[in-house]
Amino acid sequence: FPHTVEFDWVIMPALFTEVGVQGFTCSVKINTACYASPAEAQTAASSAISLLSDFLADVDQSEGKKIY
Repeated sequence: FPHTVEFDWVIMPALFTEVGVQGFTCSVKINTACYASPAEAQTAASSAISLLSDFLADVDQSEGKKIY
């Protein structure tokens, strides 16, 4: 991955009361380094979002189903 970015993951327990299920929520903050231009920073951020999306699409749930 050629860009300088940082992924800050926050995972918290959650209770989904309407369906009686416990689980987790996750947020990911993506920070780019300082780039010479806004266009370069946007390219890095877009590439990071794409990488994260591809990663999450490949994560299997415990029932063997993919999450999207």
